[in-house]
Amino acid sequence: MKQFSALVFLSLCTPVFAAESSDTRYVWANSLVLRAQADGKSAEVARLPYGTAVTLLADTAPAVPRREVLLRLLKSADTPGAEVALDGTWRHVRAQDGEGWVFDGYLSRYPTRRLSSNRNKEDDEDEGSFARRLFGAKLTYKWKTGDSKKGEDYRALIRETKMTDKQTREEVTWEYAEFKSGGSYSKLSNRADGGMYASSIDFKDLPLTYGEALLWVKQFGGFDVIGGKGNGAFGKFAGKVESGKHLEIGPADDDDSGFGFSRRIDCAGAACSISYGFAD
Repeated sequence: MKQFSALVFLSLCTPVFAAESSDTRYVWANSLVLRAQADGKSAEVARLPYGTAVTLLADTAPAVPRREVLLRLLKSADTPGAEVALDGTWRHVRAQDGEGWVFDGYLSRYPTRRLSSNRNKEDDEDEGSFARRLFGAKLTYKWKTGDSKKGEDYRALIRETKMTDKQTREEVTWEYAEFKSGGSYSKLSNRADGGMYASSIDFKDLPLTYGEALLWVKQFGGFDVIGGKGNGAFGKFAGKVESGKHLEIGPADDDDSGFGFSRRIDCAGAACSISYGFAD
């Protein structure tokens, strides 16, 4: 396993972005089943695609906890670990295709990212653009190796990333934004002279809940399997979970994918922080 040295930090706090309606939610699943009753065996009314807007309806049905596992961690090669899961319940909603019940773990107060019409994932809206669209950017900086070292973009790079002048002569691309609703975004990619590649994305003070943070990471591929075998992104994940409060995951001891990666969520009260990164 190569040494992993890049982290991505995403801090989350009390919502400041105003949704269209306090009763409006958006489907952050690829497809969410709308059922006639609050029962997984009930008849399907429709399948709601990613991005569908639904209206929450008042109901008197008892809340029945539900859970959907996103990722199973490994303590070791032979011992199962904890589950990374969305926790929720059945919610009565109205959609364009009808009225019924859905698992609300996949519902968010925020619209989804924009997907390309040509089905090429590389053309889908990236995290920075998505955040700027949701929360509005009041200032932005961009810098890459070869650009002038005399402008405010370069001064901001040094100030925000603490990079040295020597490091900026390596292969570096960086962008930064501060949002009108508060918080900021930074993306730094760097390939050192020795060939080590590291990338980091840093969101601060985004108004998301723990569940919405999981959905955010999931929709940008943070839990996808892209290398090796086993349960987890980039190979096999190990770590620990305290549902709704804490998530800490990284490579399992026997992971042979060759990548360095990390995912972490910490929540206390109404505030959460997330870190994730990648290196090879």
